Amino acid sequence: METGHGERVQVERYAALEALGGVMRHGFVGRVRGVGVGYDKAGVLAELAPWHGAVVRGMGYEEGAVVTAEQVHGAEVAVVGGGGERHVAGVDGLITAERGVVLGIHVADCAPVWVVDPASRVLAVLHSGRKSTEGNIVGGAIREMVERFGCDPGRMVVQIGPAIRPPWFEMDIPARIREDAVAAGVDAAAVHDCGICTHASDPERYYSYRREKGCTGRMVALGVLC
Repeated sequence: METGHGERVQVERYAALEALGGVMRHGFVGRVRGVGVGYDKAGVLAELAPWHGAVVRGMGYEEGAVVTAEQVHGAEVAVVGGGGERHVAGVDGLITAERGVVLGIHVADCAPVWVVDPASRVLAVLHSGRKSTEGNIVGGAIREMVERFGCDPGRMVVQIGPAIRPPWFEMDIPARIREDAVAAGVDAAAVHDCGICTHASDPERYYSYRREKGCTGRMVALGVLC
């Protein structure tokens, strides 16, 4: 894992995704120091938008290229492209086969998950909290990638980002994600977990909804096909 330490914004990148080279770019934006803490999610995201937008521009894309999901704590995913909506209602995961479409998922204890088939050049970015994980959002996204684009799960790479973990949460979300990915046909060696617990880690680096009792900010997982 590579971590960029800015004065206000911290961005992480993961070796398994970096190894894909020219297939995709990604980033996980952690806490923006001094910005974006509150009970109102929409207000928090508005406060954080300039900082998250700066990271997108740093990746080489305009903020208008970003597509986000409503995130209703379900297991539905949507396939998106450059000409569609910028914010997709009713889903917790996004899939694209178009280059230059930046997928964005917000989290603050739930697990961000990247799923990519580098041969077919298809990418999913998912929000996997308790209910989404119980609904097997990862397995559902993989099935959609197979059925819609002919992807092969045996070629896929899965990366799990920072998330709350036991003993701070009753369910081991990352462990369940790994199990579901392997059950869907992904090679166990191609499922990577950064191992970071948002609740237990440095509060200067990660927001945690549970630790901060709802008065928190939102981190964002970004992914884009090159």
